[in-house]
Amino acid sequence: TQPTDPAATAPVAPRAAAATPSAPPPPRSFDLVAVGDIMLDRNVGKTIAQKGCSWIIKEVADDLAAADLTFGNLESPLSTVGYHDPPNCAFRANPVYLKVLTLGGFDIVSFANNHCTDPGREGYLQTLKHLETAGIKYVGAARERAQALVRVPVRQKQLPVPTRAGLRPPFRRCRSMTSGPALSYR
Repeated sequence: TQPTDPAATAPVAPRAAAATPSAPPPPRSFDLVAVGDIMLDRNVGKTIAQKGCSWIIKEVADDLAAADLTFGNLESPLSTVGYHDPPNCAFRANPVYLKVLTLGGFDIVSFANNHCTDPGREGYLQTLKHLETAGIKYVGAARERAQALVRVPVRQKQLPVPTRAGLRPPFRRCRSMTSGPALSYR
Protein backbone atom coordinates (compact mmCIF):
# COMPACT_ATOMS: atom_id res chain seq x y z
CA THR A 1 0.00 0.00 0.00
CA GLN A 2 1.12 3.50 -0.76
CA PRO A 3 1.30 6.14 1.94
CA THR A 4 -1.62 8.57 1.78
CA ASP A 5 -0.94 12.27 1.51
CA PRO A 6 -3.08 14.02 4.16
CA ALA A 7 -3.47 17.08 1.87
CA ALA A 8 -4.96 14.89 -0.85
CA THR A 9 -7.70 13.57 1.42
CA ALA A 10 -8.46 16.82 3.28
CA PRO A 11 -11.86 18.32 2.57
CA VAL A 12 -11.81 21.08 -0.02
CA ALA A 13 -13.19 24.40 1.13
CA PRO A 14 -15.99 25.68 -1.07
CA ARG A 15 -15.02 28.56 -3.36
CA ALA A 16 -16.19 31.95 -2.27
CA ALA A 17 -19.14 33.11 -4.28
CA ALA A 18 -18.16 35.63 -6.89
CA ALA A 19 -18.99 39.14 -5.82
CA THR A 20 -22.07 40.40 -7.50
CA PRO A 21 -21.20 43.32 -9.71
CA SER A 22 -22.42 46.60 -8.32
CA ALA A 23 -24.42 48.94 -10.43
CA PRO A 24 -22.26 51.30 -12.46
CA PRO A 25 -22.02 54.80 -11.07
CA PRO A 26 -24.29 57.35 -12.70
CA PRO A 27 -22.60 59.07 -15.64
CA ARG A 28 -20.86 62.33 -14.89
CA SER A 29 -22.05 65.10 -17.10
CA PHE A 30 -21.44 68.76 -17.65
CA ASP A 31 -22.20 71.34 -20.28
CA LEU A 32 -19.23 72.40 -22.35
CA VAL A 33 -19.28 75.36 -24.70
CA ALA A 34 -16.37 75.20 -27.12
CA VAL A 35 -15.63 78.02 -29.53
CA GLY A 36 -13.03 78.42 -32.23
CA ASP A 37 -10.61 81.26 -32.78
CA ILE A 38 -10.92 84.17 -30.39
CA MET A 39 -9.48 87.15 -32.24
CA LEU A 40 -8.87 90.25 -30.17
CA ASP A 41 -6.62 92.05 -32.67
CA ARG A 42 -7.13 93.48 -36.19
CA ASN A 43 -10.67 94.78 -36.87
CA VAL A 44 -12.05 93.15 -33.71
CA GLY A 45 -9.43 94.98 -31.66
CA LYS A 46 -10.34 98.27 -33.36
CA THR A 47 -14.02 97.68 -32.60
CA ILE A 48 -13.25 96.87 -28.95
CA ALA A 49 -11.21 100.09 -28.72
CA GLN A 50 -14.20 102.08 -30.04
CA LYS A 51 -17.14 100.33 -28.39
CA GLY A 52 -15.71 98.47 -25.40
CA CYS A 53 -15.19 94.88 -24.30
CA SER A 54 -18.76 94.32 -23.18
CA TRP A 55 -20.16 95.43 -26.55
CA ILE A 56 -18.19 92.84 -28.53
CA ILE A 57 -19.32 89.89 -26.36
CA LYS A 58 -22.83 90.95 -25.30
CA GLU A 59 -24.75 88.79 -27.80
CA VAL A 60 -23.29 85.51 -26.53
CA ALA A 61 -21.97 86.28 -23.03
CA ASP A 62 -24.93 84.75 -21.16
CA ASP A 63 -24.85 81.54 -23.22
CA LEU A 64 -21.09 81.19 -22.74
CA ALA A 65 -21.15 81.92 -19.02
CA ALA A 66 -24.07 79.53 -18.38
CA ALA A 67 -22.00 76.46 -19.29
CA ASP A 68 -20.18 74.43 -16.68
CA LEU A 69 -17.04 74.79 -18.78
CA THR A 70 -16.36 77.38 -21.49
CA PHE A 71 -13.39 76.70 -23.76
CA GLY A 72 -11.93 78.53 -26.75
CA ASN A 73 -8.83 78.97 -28.85
CA LEU A 74 -7.03 82.23 -28.01
CA GLU A 75 -5.84 83.28 -31.46
CA SER A 76 -4.17 86.53 -30.45
CA PRO A 77 -1.50 86.88 -27.75
CA LEU A 78 -2.24 89.47 -25.05
CA SER A 79 0.88 91.55 -24.72
CA THR A 80 2.28 95.07 -24.65
CA VAL A 81 5.61 94.03 -26.15
CA GLY A 82 6.90 92.24 -29.22
CA TYR A 83 6.34 92.11 -32.92
CA HIS A 84 2.94 93.30 -34.16
CA ASP A 85 1.96 93.45 -37.82
CA PRO A 86 -1.76 92.62 -38.23
CA PRO A 87 -1.87 93.11 -42.03
CA ASN A 88 0.72 90.33 -42.26
CA CYS A 89 -1.00 88.15 -39.64
CA ALA A 90 1.36 88.81 -36.74
CA PHE A 91 -1.04 89.37 -33.86
CA ARG A 92 -0.73 90.99 -30.44
CA ALA A 93 -3.84 92.28 -28.67
CA ASN A 94 -4.06 94.82 -25.89
CA PRO A 95 -4.09 92.89 -22.57
CA VAL A 96 -7.07 95.02 -21.45
CA TYR A 97 -9.12 93.07 -24.02
CA LEU A 98 -8.81 90.01 -21.80
CA LYS A 99 -11.96 91.38 -20.22
CA VAL A 100 -13.85 90.00 -23.24
CA LEU A 101 -12.96 86.50 -22.04
CA THR A 102 -13.88 87.17 -18.42
CA LEU A 103 -17.22 88.71 -19.44
CA GLY A 104 -17.86 85.62 -21.54
CA GLY A 105 -17.15 83.33 -18.60
CA PHE A 106 -14.24 81.54 -20.28
CA ASP A 107 -12.71 78.99 -17.94
CA ILE A 108 -9.97 77.70 -20.19
CA VAL A 109 -8.35 78.50 -23.52
CA SER A 110 -6.01 76.73 -25.84
CA PHE A 111 -2.97 78.80 -26.69
CA ALA A 112 -1.45 76.12 -28.93
CA ASN A 113 -1.70 77.83 -32.29
CA ASN A 114 0.36 79.43 -35.00
CA HIS A 115 0.13 82.92 -33.47
CA CYS A 116 1.11 82.24 -29.86
CA THR A 117 4.71 83.33 -30.46
CA ASP A 118 4.03 86.23 -32.85
CA PRO A 119 5.21 88.79 -30.25
CA GLY A 120 8.24 86.69 -29.25
CA ARG A 121 9.06 84.93 -26.00
CA GLU A 122 8.35 87.91 -23.76
CA GLY A 123 4.95 88.51 -25.37
CA TYR A 124 4.15 84.78 -25.10
CA LEU A 125 5.04 84.78 -21.38
CA GLN A 126 3.07 87.98 -20.79
CA THR A 127 0.01 86.29 -22.26
CA LEU A 128 0.31 83.37 -19.84
CA LYS A 129 0.70 85.78 -16.93
CA HIS A 130 -2.37 87.80 -17.98
CA LEU A 131 -4.46 84.61 -18.25
CA GLU A 132 -3.28 83.46 -14.81
CA THR A 133 -4.07 86.85 -13.27
CA ALA A 134 -7.58 86.69 -14.73
CA GLY A 135 -8.09 83.15 -13.43
CA ILE A 136 -8.39 81.65 -16.90
CA LYS A 137 -6.67 78.29 -17.31
CA TYR A 138 -4.80 77.44 -20.48
CA VAL A 139 -3.67 74.31 -22.29
CA GLY A 140 -1.21 73.73 -25.09
CA ALA A 141 1.17 76.31 -23.69
CA ALA A 142 3.45 76.55 -20.69
CA ARG A 143 6.61 78.18 -19.49
CA GLU A 144 8.32 74.78 -19.59
CA ARG A 145 7.50 71.88 -21.94
CA ALA A 146 6.74 69.38 -19.14
CA GLN A 147 4.02 71.69 -17.78
CA ALA A 148 2.11 71.61 -21.08
CA LEU A 149 0.99 68.00 -20.61
CA VAL A 150 -0.70 68.08 -17.20
CA ARG A 151 -4.31 67.97 -16.07
CA VAL A 152 -5.77 71.37 -15.48
CA PRO A 153 -8.17 71.75 -12.54
CA VAL A 154 -11.13 73.88 -13.58
CA ARG A 155 -13.66 75.40 -11.14
CA GLN A 156 -12.49 73.22 -8.27
CA LYS A 157 -13.16 70.07 -10.33
CA GLN A 158 -10.71 67.66 -11.88
CA LEU A 159 -12.21 67.27 -15.35
CA PRO A 160 -10.52 65.45 -18.22
CA VAL A 161 -9.26 68.38 -20.27
CA PRO A 162 -7.81 67.64 -23.71
CA THR A 163 -4.11 68.45 -23.47
CA ARG A 164 -2.82 66.53 -26.46
CA ALA A 165 -4.07 65.13 -29.73
CA GLY A 166 -6.03 61.91 -29.54
CA LEU A 167 -8.38 62.55 -26.61
CA ARG A 168 -11.86 62.36 -28.03
CA PRO A 169 -14.56 63.02 -25.43
CA PRO A 170 -17.95 61.60 -26.41
CA PHE A 171 -20.26 64.47 -27.29
CA ARG A 172 -23.95 63.73 -26.89
CA ARG A 173 -25.61 66.68 -28.51
CA CYS A 174 -25.01 69.87 -30.43
CA ARG A 175 -27.25 72.89 -30.25
CA SER A 176 -27.04 76.39 -31.61
CA MET A 177 -25.72 79.18 -29.42
CA THR A 178 -29.18 80.76 -29.41
CA SER A 179 -30.73 77.74 -27.71
CA GLY A 180 -28.07 77.03 -25.09
CA PRO A 181 -24.68 75.36 -24.71
CA ALA A 182 -23.13 74.23 -27.97
CA LEU A 183 -21.84 70.89 -26.72
CA SER A 184 -22.63 68.60 -23.83
CA TYR A 185 -20.05 66.10 -22.62
CA ARG A 186 -21.06 62.92 -20.81
